[in-house]
Amino acid sequence: LVLPDYTVMLKNGVRLQFSNGGDLESIKVQEGAVPAGIVPVQITDYVKAAYPEAFIKEYDVDRNSHEVKLSNRLDIKFNRSFQVVEIDD
Repeated sequence: LVLPDYTVMLKNGVRLQFSNGGDLESIKVQEGAVPAGIVPVQITDYVKAAYPEAFIKEYDVDRNSHEVKLSNRLDIKFNRSFQVVEIDD
């Protein structure tokens, strides 16, 4: 038996996806930034320092990595220790 993932759509256009075990897998927003406090501070600090004009529009997490998509269209992947391992534009 495989249990489904769950997706929650909020009125403000925020989409949250959870694993069947209840763990957060992704957050996507239609307009604006992912709400503060959801993305680990190590990632938000890096984004603010490296790309001060950009904000986080999507956040994905799994066992081995964290990934953010920025408003400037960059995708940044971090390992579990919050070190940057890949940047795509």
